[in-house]
Amino acid sequence: MTDDSQALPTDHRGSETHDSAVGGDPSATTSQMTCETQAGVAGGGDSPPSPPGPGSDPSLEAAGWVELRMFAEMFADAQDYRKAMNNRTRSMTVDSVPLAEALESVRYSETKLGLAMKRCFRRVAPEIHAWVKETPGLGEHTFARLVGAIGHPAIAEPHHWEGEGSDRVLIADPPYLRTLSQLWSYCGVGDPNRKRRKGMTADEAAQLGNPRAKTMIHIIAEGALKQDGKTGKLRSPYRDVYDLHRPTYDTRDGWTPAHAHNAALRRMKKEILRDLWIVARQSLPGDR
Repeated sequence: MTDDSQALPTDHRGSETHDSAVGGDPSATTSQMTCETQAGVAGGGDSPPSPPGPGSDPSLEAAGWVELRMFAEMFADAQDYRKAMNNRTRSMTVDSVPLAEALESVRYSETKLGLAMKRCFRRVAPEIHAWVKETPGLGEHTFARLVGAIGHPAIAEPHHWEGEGSDRVLIADPPYLRTLSQLWSYCGVGDPNRKRRKGMTADEAAQLGNPRAKTMIHIIAEGALKQDGKTGKLRSPYRDVYDLHRPTYDTRDGWTPAHAHNAALRRMKKEILRDLWIVARQSLPGDR
């Protein structure tokens, strides 16, 4: 894992309207930051977006990343549908025979989509895939889903809405280098003071992060936490991050064990995303 001081140079300029950053502590092992949804995120910044990097193609094989996102979303849809059908089968309120046949078909589709998603991940992001395979505690399947949700970890592709009602159209803005802060925020581990509340606007909700990316990084962190080296598998380096910070949170006044656990797990998530971002930056033309 790499400290911020060892990370590749980043573009710390402001972000476009729909991809914002929240400042963090650059001296900390990890920081806090905001979000960019498929439809965009409200945010700040007083500088225009910067291009992906010197000598690079702004599209960055855009078709491949779109394909990965499509497979990840279709896999999630098939998985959700299969779970819903399982629940209906257990309810026994309908004839289970034709439902079981339909369920088997959905399972087949889910499996095929999962395989296609992983193959696409290997092809589109070979450097990220190699890092995942080499790092104990990380899994190809869950990372394919995470990267499918966020796109290229080091490049933001913001959008904004124009028009109203039935004439409302989603417009793509120029892509630009995404800072580590923005990646943290997009994955829901940005500003911890942001909370979901009743009556919040769409832009405010977007600043809480991409829900699917937030779910996937949580699953990834929990998997790394369990790989503690006691079950015959190599210990995950991110379990070390958890063990390092957990005692600090346990001694905070008024904090419950659950609160301390979640805070230490959050530090894990940010370290995983930091390393993902660094690997992604190194794969960019001109940043090697």
